[in-house]
Amino acid sequence: MSKNDIPSSIHSLFPEILLQIFEMIIRSAGTNKRPIPFILGQVCSTWRDIILSAPSLWTHIRIPADFDQPPTEATCDSDAAILRDHESLYDLTACLRTMVERAGTLPLIIHYECHREYPSNTPTFQVLLDHIHRWDEFHLKSLDAVALFTLKEQHAPFLRILDIPCTGDVTFSFPFVSCPSLTHLSWPTSETLPGINGAIPWGNLESLKVRGSSATDALRVLEYSTKLRHFEHHLDYDDREVVSGNHIIHTKLQRVSIKGPLLPFLSLPLLSHLHLFAGTRELPNFFLRSGCVVRLLRIGDPEGIPGRLLSTILHSPSCSSITVLCIRMLSYLWFSAELLAALTYTPNSSEVLLPHLKRLHLSRSCNPRGLFGQMIKSRFVHGNSCLDDFEYDDRRMGSGMKPRHHDRSIWKDDVDIMLAIPNAHIQYTSSWITIRRDRAANGSIREGEGHQSPFQFDTWR
Repeated sequence: MSKNDIPSSIHSLFPEILLQIFEMIIRSAGTNKRPIPFILGQVCSTWRDIILSAPSLWTHIRIPADFDQPPTEATCDSDAAILRDHESLYDLTACLRTMVERAGTLPLIIHYECHREYPSNTPTFQVLLDHIHRWDEFHLKSLDAVALFTLKEQHAPFLRILDIPCTGDVTFSFPFVSCPSLTHLSWPTSETLPGINGAIPWGNLESLKVRGSSATDALRVLEYSTKLRHFEHHLDYDDREVVSGNHIIHTKLQRVSIKGPLLPFLSLPLLSHLHLFAGTRELPNFFLRSGCVVRLLRIGDPEGIPGRLLSTILHSPSCSSITVLCIRMLSYLWFSAELLAALTYTPNSSEVLLPHLKRLHLSRSCNPRGLFGQMIKSRFVHGNSCLDDFEYDDRRMGSGMKPRHHDRSIWKDDVDIMLAIPNAHIQYTSSWITIRRDRAANGSIREGEGHQSPFQFDTWR
């Protein structure tokens, strides 16, 4: 791209506006042949002057996303292999040194992906490690790492976000002896986290995502992480575990993703987003005890949800303001005639259960014939309804109430009613159906492909 290729109107923008545009581009996702500041600086002298005078544009380091080829060191396991790729390694390392220098003294935001057992044993990582005192965010993606650093006693005084996702079998030790500014932590396993008097400032954490094998340990973490607002505990749950702990009233938590054994020990008055894996039977008492008002409720319970329990949950005052409801079952989800009537808009009444519902995602439902389809239709055609997005998946969709328990699903009559909803974009197969409101009042219907719905549910949206 050259200056002659740029529309003339861009040249009239103030440098401050161009700087904001550049910052938005750099924060956006995607892959590039070179780090974006180098690309923008080659367009024209004006842009280059702006780029060189703005240290904030050089603080985002993404490896390998901002390079034409992934750094070859990521897969090199010998000095000979590294020497063979010396030129590309030198180029990458030189780029990093330039970026760090041009960022001045500003904090660094680092996204690093590799497939080495020791990610720090590379020339490029050493450049980053030399400036660990400036790390603000560090995001690592690796399925093979056994240790983050080979050197001990690393201090990260300004690190706010440490993101090492709960994937694979990564079990290495916590890499820092101090990180007093840490507020957001995502970590593969609770077993390698330091205790209350260790490197992690538990009392300052606002977000914690961790996989663990003990519900008791999770309760202990919650007890001394008093400022947490977001907590995800991916529990490798053992039914034989005897969970013990004090009852915890946590007055900060707003977003929680957990398995059921923790619920009886918790009261969360400010909870707004709940993602629950198993333990659904504890929900009514939990809601009554907490007095919270949830806006997003996502449930995945392998045991299924009986009709009376589902009705009790949805009639709870804690669910009165729900905007997003997702219930994905491995077993069944029973909607009684009474519950479907309470959820259905009618010409004579605008008062329904869950009046603020905007997104509804369900699976493996059982219901009286025709009532489920009418409920969904009313949510799209009634003037007071807020529903914009409905998704349902079930490989036995349309089979109805078969004698065999595992063959149960919604009826074909319900499917036909939903396919006839006007002013909506509808996709469907024999396994799933998605309906999205079309506010332009055009609508469309078409067959989809595959057994999986094309739409993915965002837990916290």
